[in-house]
Amino acid sequence: MRYIIKAPVKSVILCCMWLSAFCNTCMAQDEISDDDSPSPKRFSVGFSLGNGYPVGEYGSISASRLPMSRGTGPDTGRISGYARQGFHFSIDAACRIAGNFSVILAYSGNQESFDINALNAQYHAPYPPNTVFVYTTHQYFMWQFLAGPQYILPVSEACSLEFRALAGVAHLYSPELNYNGLQDTLTVTWPVGGGFGYSLGAGIKYTVPTEGALGVSFHLSAGYEGAIIRFPYYSTLTANTNGVNASQYNIAKFMNVGLIEISAGLSLDF
Repeated sequence: MRYIIKAPVKSVILCCMWLSAFCNTCMAQDEISDDDSPSPKRFSVGFSLGNGYPVGEYGSISASRLPMSRGTGPDTGRISGYARQGFHFSIDAACRIAGNFSVILAYSGNQESFDINALNAQYHAPYPPNTVFVYTTHQYFMWQFLAGPQYILPVSEACSLEFRALAGVAHLYSPELNYNGLQDTLTVTWPVGGGFGYSLGAGIKYTVPTEGALGVSFHLSAGYEGAIIRFPYYSTLTANTNGVNASQYNIAKFMNVGLIEISAGLSLDF
């Protein structure tokens, strides 16, 4: 995918604008509050980094689904992702609305490599050795804009447990695949897939003791991030001695993306 570099950068810029507007709204609400008594810090802005571990169809190498099913049997509406362990990050803003309950806006990104060795082994299995192969120079990138509730359960003055359930939109950039056959080469390109995204997680929060207006907290969390992705079509480009032939298959394909995530980060509390 030629857009694997440019699109995430644009998304991060949009995310920063979104989080800035969210924080300004929370500050405005504090300014019009009639309660002048001291209260816990109302909102926070943070980020986290960690690893993502693909599960389900996203991490599957089953040849009964695309991209292998098109060559070994009937075309299917489902896709095996062949995704491998990758990088995860999240930027979020939280606004306390009542007691221990907060509302969170979050932007998350995940980048996973494609298990090209597994697909290559499946692709050239029916052929003589070293005659056909498949390769890619790209990776998956998925971003999500999510929102939802968070509950914080205090354990001590400095430590607490966090529980969150978020939902929103997701977009997935998929690797381009290049097949070198006996008599031709085939390039398969997927458009940007989109759909419903969600995240369920829990973690531990440690707040550095301070009496100032600005606080710092450290977070360690684990969770499940998923998405139901729809690709509206996919395109092929075939090159052989007769020339180049481009085709587009306007039949929607689907993949359930699942990631087990472990991350650590920090937040600024106001």
